[in-house]
Order: sequence, then C-alpha cells, then structure tokens
Amino acid sequence: MKYVYTLIMACLIIRGGMGQSANLPGQNYALFIAVQDYAEWNDLRNPIKDAETIAQDLEKDFGFMVEILRNPHRNAIYDKLTDYQQKSFGPQDQLFIFLSGHGQFFDQFQEGYFIPQDAKLNDRYFDSYIPHARLATLIDAIPCQHTLVAIDACYSGTFANQFRGGGRGDRPGENKRIAWIQSQLKHKSRLFLTSGGKERTSDGIYHSPFTTGFLNGLRYGQKDGIVDLFELFGYFQGTVPAPLFGFFGSNEPGSNFLFIKPEVWEDDPTPPDNPDPQPMDIPGIVFVKGGTFQMGSNEGEEDEQPVHTVRLDDFYLGRHEVTIAEFAQFIEDTGYQTDADKDGGSYFWEGSDWEKRLGSTGSAIPRESPVLQVNTTTQ
Repeated sequence: MKYVYTLIMACLIIRGGMGQSANLPGQNYALFIAVQDYAEWNDLRNPIKDAETIAQDLEKDFGFMVEILRNPHRNAIYDKLTDYQQKSFGPQDQLFIFLSGHGQFFDQFQEGYFIPQDAKLNDRYFDSYIPHARLATLIDAIPCQHTLVAIDACYSGTFANQFRGGGRGDRPGENKRIAWIQSQLKHKSRLFLTSGGKERTSDGIYHSPFTTGFLNGLRYGQKDGIVDLFELFGYFQGTVPAPLFGFFGSNEPGSNFLFIKPEVWEDDPTPPDNPDPQPMDIPGIVFVKGGTFQMGSNEGEEDEQPVHTVRLDDFYLGRHEVTIAEFAQFIEDTGYQTDADKDGGSYFWEGSDWEKRLGSTGSAIPRESPVLQVNTTTQ
C-alpha cells in the first residue's frame, strides 16, 4: 500500500530589492522535505517533482527563498527543524511547511506518522517513524509568528484535530490593501492544510491531486496579487478525498496566512479591474477555447436537421486517450464502481448484442491500450 505524505516548510519572503515601500513585510523562506526513494518502503512517483514545482512557483511569483531536502533520513529531518528553531524571525515573517513521502496510521495508538527515507518497513516499536504529534510540537516551537503546514499524505488529517470552517472576508479596495494585509497578520498563526482525513490518498500520475489544487490556487487565485488560506482552500473543492484545514499549537483566533506577490508592495500595484482569465497549465491537458458555430444539416438525416447555432464554453481535453493503466489508478484512488462491477460482472458487445456476464470475459487487453467503453455508473 502506498501512503503519500507531503510536508513543505517555507517562510514567506519579499526581499528588499523587489520593492521599496516602507510597508515591505518580513522575509519568505521555503524548505521542502520530499521523500520518494526508500530503503525498505515502496518508492513513490511524485513527492520530489511536486516539491520542486511548488518551490519554483513560490520562488518565481512570490519571492520565496527555497531550500529542498530530497530523500532525507529521520535525523536529517529532526536536525533541519531544530535549525529553524534557532533562527530569528521578524513579526511579519511567515513560515510555510510542506512534507512529501509515505504516511502511516496505527489504530491501536490513534497516532499518525511520517515515514522518512531510512524507516523500517515493519517497525514494531515505530522508532524509525516520525509521529505527527512530534512534528507539530517541533514546528510550533519555531519562533516564526505565522506558520502554515500543508500536508499531502495518507492519514494527514491526524496531524491535528482542531478544524476550521468559513470563508475569507471581504477583500479591500486598492487604497486599503496594505492595511488589510496588516490586519490579517495581526494574530499568531499555526495553521494546516491536509489532503484528507484518516484515509489513504493518491500519489497521482503527473502530480498528486492535492498538489494540483495547491498549484491552481497559487496560479489563479491571485487576481489582486494576494492569496490567503481561505481562497487557497477553495481550489481543493471536488478533490477526492476531501481536504481539511485547521489549527494547532499556539494559534490565536483570527489568524490567517497570505501569499503576496512582490508588486503589491510597489508604488502602483493596481491590477486590471477585470483581467482576462488565463487557462490553467495542467500537464497532459489541452485548453480548448469555446465559441459559437453552426451544427447540423438541412439535407441530412431527420435528427440532424436543421442547421442551428450552438455555443460551447471553454473546456479542457486530454492530449491522449485515457489508458487502461490510468483508469485502473483512478478506480484504486476513488473506489469507482459500475453497475456490473458491484456483483462481479461486466457488460460487453458480442456480435450485435450488448450483454451482461459474470466473471472474466474475453482476453486481457494491454494496460497501455486506450479505454474504449465504461459501463454505466452508480453513485
């Protein structure tokens, strides 16, 4: 079984050279801890790629200084968190944490764990694992006023048990934007985002589903140059399993976490009132621009007549057919079932007849072949 667990650590920095305003906030640091090549556990596909992609966006668009730990051992993770406890932080500094690798949960102790690179596969006493509770304690002790932990992992919801709801407040006009930022950073924050609760999550094909939502939030949630935690969380809607967010440790009520583009702090940061929406950059997916066109025929079959105007919205389309291997991964991650699957059968064509049979039908098709037919689903 694969347990994807992702934790990124970053402290938000807007460097002095990016703007000369006296309101320039604290610094932004990003520490990514990503484990995918294990000594004993099954290797994973995406933790390092996920970390590197998010790190690139944070560095390029939000002025982060980035550090990535690739495949660290248990003690290397403890050492790095201890190093951050020795750093000095200003009152407007922010710390963002995202760790990627395997995760585990044990019912008998009701305890979740992060699995470092050198962890034993069957550790009877869990000595080679890192408990969520200890991670939370170590991170809470880092003397940064504003900390957000994002966890893309199986059982990541066991990191803490204090959950929040609600949405972001009204956004300010341009002339009040700096004051709004300062009000959002007024209270100490110890916040977290997780890819699910007490359940398995997917490693994904190109990126994990949680990382895809995170990237979309950073890239498309910044119309006014600011992405806060509530707006970011909105980009995870529809993700399976459902993500969670909440608080831990010494968090204060009213806290928030902000991703701020450097131009917000410049003399004329005003963005266009209605910027044209930009298509999302999704690996393996093509954006198709919608429009109006003529459909049908005045001389065709009865169900094709007459020629009529059709309007199609923008949509996204896969560059290639979905393969059997990709669809099998989707079934494993979501528990998808068809009518026939529920009692062990399948529908298939034989000659001109559409039949349902139980058990195996026909010969196995190579996993790289495209999916040709999906039975009717039941929810």
